[in-house]
Amino acid sequence: MKILEKIIDTICVIMMFTLFIVILLQILFRYFFNMPLKWTEELARYVFVWVSMMGWTYGSRYDTHIQVNIFSNLFPEKIKSFVFLFIQLLSIIFSLALGYYSIGLVKQGYVFKATTLPINFSLVYSIIPIVCLILIIYAVMKIYNFIKNQGKVGGN
Repeated sequence: MKILEKIIDTICVIMMFTLFIVILLQILFRYFFNMPLKWTEELARYVFVWVSMMGWTYGSRYDTHIQVNIFSNLFPEKIKSFVFLFIQLLSIIFSLALGYYSIGLVKQGYVFKATTLPINFSLVYSIIPIVCLILIIYAVMKIYNFIKNQGKVGGN
């Protein structure tokens, strides 16, 4: 798991740096050299999609995504445990469904080419099944840690 987390963190840093550089180039060439680069906006958009999707895995790893705890805080600890397991199982089911349907999207993406970049959309869409696989791994690990810690939520 540590290797997977290190890979995800490294990819996120590289993509954020790439996004920063591409947008900086776009600003410099457009406003200072009066020669806008056509490809920078499109590349920034696609890198942003990848950063957003990888951010989803990061939020899932540390449980920093938005949660509504008002309802679950009304329950006793034993029921909270079942709610936790139920949410993890729903996360797995959702990720399986999204991953399954996104594979079709990746296949369809081979047909469509980016406007200014020499890539097809399958490259852009390929992040979706990758993220779904990572989310499934995290949910399974959370369930494993839950069982290993004898029903205590947390313990990443």
